[in-house]
Amino acid sequence: MITANHLTHNQIAASQNSFNTASISPGSNRLVIVAVGSDTTGGAGGNPNTPTLSGGGMTNWTQIATIDLSADHHFRITLFRALQASPGSGVIVIDFAGQNQGYCIWSITEFIGVITTGTNGADAVIQSANNTGASVTSLAITLGAFGNPNNATFGAVYTDGVTGITKGANFTELSNFLDTMETEWANNSQTNVNWTLSSTNIVGLAIEIADLLNSPSISPSASLSPSSSASSSASASLSSSASASLSPSSSSSASSSASTSSSASASPSQGFEDYTRQEVANLPTDNSDLSTVYTLQEKTEVNTYDGQRVGQVGTLDYMLHQFKLFIPENNGTVLFKGQTTLSPSASPVYLQIYNRISGLWETLDSNNSASAYMDFRLSGDISDMTDYKDHDQVVSCRIWQLAI
Repeated sequence: MITANHLTHNQIAASQNSFNTASISPGSNRLVIVAVGSDTTGGAGGNPNTPTLSGGGMTNWTQIATIDLSADHHFRITLFRALQASPGSGVIVIDFAGQNQGYCIWSITEFIGVITTGTNGADAVIQSANNTGASVTSLAITLGAFGNPNNATFGAVYTDGVTGITKGANFTELSNFLDTMETEWANNSQTNVNWTLSSTNIVGLAIEIADLLNSPSISPSASLSPSSSASSSASASLSSSASASLSPSSSSSASSSASTSSSASASPSQGFEDYTRQEVANLPTDNSDLSTVYTLQEKTEVNTYDGQRVGQVGTLDYMLHQFKLFIPENNGTVLFKGQTTLSPSASPVYLQIYNRISGLWETLDSNNSASAYMDFRLSGDISDMTDYKDHDQVVSCRIWQLAI
């Protein structure tokens, strides 16, 4: 569940083109949202420049959305985001590129328990919407349908005068400075983000924030290891015991023999393993390594099917885990055991093996009936692995699900 921690808010009424907030100290992997209201009355006049942010312990800030009032162009509201694993601290500098503002107001809040993938919190903000009003007594911003009922809602409004602003009935107020800027949030899905106020001009923005625990994720725990059989040739077994938690995110775990290297060496040998994962817009056609390499700790966590999982989030994209292992034997079984937070009945889970001759991924098994958070099994027998091995006798398999 997402929680909110309001950091600071304030206003400076002065003709200047740069403003400093109080110093903030964001937490690790927390989505920091900054709402900035600006007004050129008493400054340069005209339509305010869209500001940029720097500092606050963050490497950079990304604009989410901005809107001004078309009927009265002297004020605007802008939302920014940032998310880092190891942020610092400091003031945020709000800069208007040399254009003097008469007023600048801001509200800064961090959100805990959000999806942490994507550049600078890109996957944590699902959608945004805006609305404006001239001489109105209420404002409502309509968001699209939420992909997850546990995602959070945030809204911010800014007016061109001091007026009473009341939060929406389903929201918790984060800040209300001089009844000029108000921010609110709900730790669930609210498509109608609203306020009531005295008659005035107003601009507003709203966003959907993605919940980490309940976003789609697929977590396979996989192992590819040779197992002896009664026949003269031992069989190779790729056991991918996975637990996938599919909410806009995916988690995978792979169990195989230990290895000190997470990437392929020039001459793979017994015990070689190369596990990678990624959220992708389109499924790869080849077996190139994915962007995130399993750490040694992650490999340890998935070596045994014991409930330990490695997460890979996905938001309307494919959640993908890929496993490469050295298999000297020429036959075997590919096995996946696990679960997902997004029911396979809503979005099937596929187990595939890469054919080196055809250059295609072949589906060994799939599941379109299991319930979310319930273990299920996928498997496929390979009587001849010749077409699936590279010249170093490495076999590639993958497990994937589309986050919807």
